[in-house]
Amino acid sequence: MKALAQLNRNNLFEKMENNSVLVLFSGTEINRSADENYPFSVNRNFYYLTMIDEPNLILLMNKTEKGNQTILFIEKVDLFYEKWIGKKLNEEKAIEYSGIAEYRYLEEFETILFDLAKNKVYLDFEEKEEVNASRSWYYKDLLENHNIEIEDAYPLIKALRTVKSGQEIEMLQQAIDITNLGLQSIMKSLVVGKKEYQVVGDFNYVLSQHQSATSFPTIAASGENAITLHYTKNDDTLEDENLVLFDLGASHKKYCGDISRTYPINGVFTKRQRELYEMVLSIQKKVIEAVKPGVCMKELQDMVLDYYAKELLERGLISKAEEVSKYYYHGVSHSLGLDTHDIGLSKYQPLVPGNVITVEPGIYIKEEGIGIRIEDDILVTEDGNINLSEAIIKEVEDIEGFMRR
Repeated sequence: MKALAQLNRNNLFEKMENNSVLVLFSGTEINRSADENYPFSVNRNFYYLTMIDEPNLILLMNKTEKGNQTILFIEKVDLFYEKWIGKKLNEEKAIEYSGIAEYRYLEEFETILFDLAKNKVYLDFEEKEEVNASRSWYYKDLLENHNIEIEDAYPLIKALRTVKSGQEIEMLQQAIDITNLGLQSIMKSLVVGKKEYQVVGDFNYVLSQHQSATSFPTIAASGENAITLHYTKNDDTLEDENLVLFDLGASHKKYCGDISRTYPINGVFTKRQRELYEMVLSIQKKVIEAVKPGVCMKELQDMVLDYYAKELLERGLISKAEEVSKYYYHGVSHSLGLDTHDIGLSKYQPLVPGNVITVEPGIYIKEEGIGIRIEDDILVTEDGNINLSEAIIKEVEDIEGFMRR
């Protein structure tokens, strides 16, 4: 992890201008109620450059013509805090995780910042990061009052995070492999009469055995619940001859798996379910095959729309192509990485080697109470792609055979 953080910082230094400073905040804990806080979620750009998952830290990167300097600002030891919560990050752990040898205490930050910041300061104004961005905006105003130019660091980091290194791909693969184990546990335990949340518990148990968390709130949508894309109540009962749609993922060292699978609750697809499932699986395979450098996600989405228009017209579900959105109403791909919906690619941006995207067509027929989505995680390579989740079974015969055993 230390080597990865150092590599990421070196790559960012190359993008920074000479005689400039970059500042990133790890974020703060948010109060939930009374003396309880929400679980801390580190700013992913800060984590990308440090591999440290701790609140109240500041990273400063100083680029000069004489060389580069990196400082990590940490909190002082608090013995009272340690009695109740545990030890905070110390200098030894900071070096172990990040490879940053120079550290200072938070109280020194402003003095050092104004001492080093002569021409330009990069601050992170990442969208939707209200807690972290508030500090960036505070320092923006403060620095501009001293006639120091401010530039947004977000585009620089975004460009780097879009292309995954070998070590990042390994961590994504581990997250996906753990997700596979969780799905196997789900298939073994599916039974009519069980609650959706009990199945989620089966998945979470497997993750806990691998020191993994969920990438996002698990979706376990049985029957007509699968018509709702982000159904997370997970409180319904699994009924005979219904399907259950899972959208879930394990997170390994903050790198996210994101997989969708749809299973027959009783272990056998009905004729209609199989017909629709095979339709979705067919276009998913076609889209995966089309993923390669130079193709953009908009082209992949157009493939799905054209395919469904033809298939749904032939089945009499729609009377004109424009009605496809009645049964398919989301995009087929998004970037994947430290966030499930990772920063970086726009739908018009050509793919390049090192991009990791999802491929997840679905079909949602409200009047029949059927929702089907099949999703895999795809690495773009020099000459095409690698399906990182290829080991997660999705053929009808494989699913029925596994569940039968």
